[in-house]
Amino acid sequence: MSGFGWIVGGLGLGAAMLLAAVVPGGRIQFSDVTAEAGIRFTQNSGRAGKKWLPETLGSGCAFFDADGDGWPDILLINSKDWTPRGRRSLSALYRNNHDGTFANITAGSGLDVEMYGMGVAVAITTTTAATTSTSRRSKATACSTTKATASSAT
Repeated sequence: MSGFGWIVGGLGLGAAMLLAAVVPGGRIQFSDVTAEAGIRFTQNSGRAGKKWLPETLGSGCAFFDADGDGWPDILLINSKDWTPRGRRSLSALYRNNHDGTFANITAGSGLDVEMYGMGVAVAITTTTAATTSTSRRSKATACSTTKATASSAT
């Protein structure tokens, strides 16, 4: 069995794009191809050390066809500092270049504003004069990275 697939995930303070390949013996081998793919993103949880609920929830990512070309694009949601520290944290929208690379198209997309994002959900709809329905052609996958803390009462 051989094959490959793409995985994008939030890892601590950054995003990583991994190419997964099944190698002889059925083992899966991952390679970090984030830089080669053109993804440059640093996640900011906004943590202030107070363990406020939003600090522990993380951000989000979605894979969907943002431009209607049939290829999955990437949306990475960011947060911002609770206490201003002089840095600007933006979400990022990446267009699929159809060759394993992505172009940052955040500027002018409406997402180039600082906000405290805590997840993402994507729905692709088709509107006609008579009906509104979810498009069966569009494939949207959304994921949300979360961290949970557990405590036990004694």
